[in-house]
Amino acid sequence: MATDPVEVVQTQTFATRFTLDLHAALNRLAALPPSTDAPYLTLSLDWRPQGDKPNRRPARTVFDQAAEQLIEQYRAHTTGHASVTADVRRIRAYLDDDLPAAAHGAFVVACSARGVFEPLALGLPLDTRLMAGPIPALFRLAHLADDHPTYALLRVDQKAATLLTVRQAAPERHVLLQNPLLEMEADDYPPHQQQGGWSQKRYQDRAETRVAAFARRIAEETRRMLDETHIKQVLLAGDDVMTIPLLAELPQAIRDRVAGVLRVADDASDAEAVRASAPLMERVEREQEAETVRVLRNTLAAGGPAVGGAQDVLTALQAGQVMTLAVTSDFGGPGWADFTFPLYGAGKAPAEHPAGGDPRNITPAPLEELLILLAIQTGASIEIVPAVTRNSDRVQQVAPDKIDEAAEAEAHPPTADALKAVGGVGATLRFALDEQQPTADL
Repeated sequence: MATDPVEVVQTQTFATRFTLDLHAALNRLAALPPSTDAPYLTLSLDWRPQGDKPNRRPARTVFDQAAEQLIEQYRAHTTGHASVTADVRRIRAYLDDDLPAAAHGAFVVACSARGVFEPLALGLPLDTRLMAGPIPALFRLAHLADDHPTYALLRVDQKAATLLTVRQAAPERHVLLQNPLLEMEADDYPPHQQQGGWSQKRYQDRAETRVAAFARRIAEETRRMLDETHIKQVLLAGDDVMTIPLLAELPQAIRDRVAGVLRVADDASDAEAVRASAPLMERVEREQEAETVRVLRNTLAAGGPAVGGAQDVLTALQAGQVMTLAVTSDFGGPGWADFTFPLYGAGKAPAEHPAGGDPRNITPAPLEELLILLAIQTGASIEIVPAVTRNSDRVQQVAPDKIDEAAEAEAHPPTADALKAVGGVGATLRFALDEQQPTADL
């Protein structure tokens, strides 16, 4: 009897109006040219409805108020006023008519003067905020992309395997594998026969062979999918009967990407399985941030290729030296740029041009936005470390009438504190800085 009749039963891609590839969106937005005569408007939204009122979106009220205040900052009949007014009008139309009701968040970059309107519907919320500046404000979108990377969720049992691609906490695509022969015996595996002897041994050997064959085919399909999508992390969901032989069959390069194993009920929906995987993926992200900061601090202490502090990091970014940028989520401050050079600096805009250029070309810009923009443009990886975390893991340890209070409480995580010890921002480098390398503050 054949022991490996496994077949792909179904491959399905879920239709969605959400923008799923955030890294592609970030690259596209970071490539937009600076605009100093009329600002880019950048809107981030928590588009979730209020309580049981599906049509009431508190973020819409916040946007309307912020938009009116912003328009008043620009003198009438100027390029800036005309552009901002047109952008606000177009954003309102998008929120009213085009943003999917199922979206939990949205991100919009607009500059009418430059013909730019880039709306992104998101499956996850962002803090609601409207910003105006010479470049798109990409810090919050980069934080979302960093905290919620695309991963694969592999659900396995003795009958079937489902390989899910998960973006923004929602399944995007799945491949279903099934083994009819294994399915016939799955309800009785491991076998529970009362009589021993050769008959029982042959039965068990055959069942184990089929489990191994199924695991081998799942491993092959997983490797193929990861090679195609370049997904870096995989979660397994299932019991030991399948996950143990599956881990044994996975190539080492794929096994190294397995972030953990979780238990999900066999009758759970794909959406329920994805929700169950969220805490594990969050833990993996926190561990990755801690490792990034540990390597950064150790490299700095050893005098290796790393820098800390805003100005040194800006200098390294301009030179294309940064391999990994690490910054706390609450990092911020004044910065400036002369986009005609280009040249960037931390702090208030200088009265005299540091490089002998025209000081009228120096434009104020948020420091955190300059860091993220340059990191994206130079292909550096980005780790944005949460400055505070909710004490959700302590909620179960408090009295019932204090649960809400405990859930809202915030703690300063040690990883953020360690990064703040070097200025709140640092970078490991692809190659060391030249001692003679010029900086913007010379």
